[in-house]
Formats: sequence, structure tokens, C-alpha cells
Amino acid sequence: MYHWVDRRIRAHIFICVMALQIQRLIRSRLRKAGIARTPERALEKLSIQRALEVYTEAGVVQGLVKATAEQLSLFKAMDVPPPQHKHLQQQTL
Repeated sequence: MYHWVDRRIRAHIFICVMALQIQRLIRSRLRKAGIARTPERALEKLSIQRALEVYTEAGVVQGLVKATAEQLSLFKAMDVPPPQHKHLQQQTL
């Protein structure tokens, strides 16, 4: 990244420092939970979680891909609630 304006340089540095702090927090929580994964690998596993919209003759059904046991353990280790869709009629697809 190339920034020439001071406020943009400061903003970029701030974002980089925040990202590093979040990575360290995730690493710390994973270690505390006894999970031998890097933060990058854990986030990769969690990125599979998806929201879906299915169009049927009856209308649109919204849902979430069911989280695996591994994903649920990662959410728990990081002290983050698993994603939930607020407008779901069915919890998971």
C-alpha cells in the first residue's frame, strides 16, 4: 500500500496493529482451549460457514449451513457465539 497523506498512513498503521492484536487474541484463546491450530487455519475452517437463500415455488427460504462440531468448538474457544440468522423459520439447512 502506498499512502501519501498523514491521516491515511496513521489509519493504515492503526488497522495493521488492530489486526495483529486480534490475531494474538485468537491465538491465546485457542491455546487456552487446548486447540492446536493457528489463527489463520481456525479462520479458514470458520469461513466455510455460509448463509443460504433458496428459492422455491412456495417462496424464499433463508438458512445457515449447519456448523460442524469442529466449527462449534472453535467458536466456543474464541468466546464468540455461533452465527444465527435472525429471520429464520428453520434453524439450519
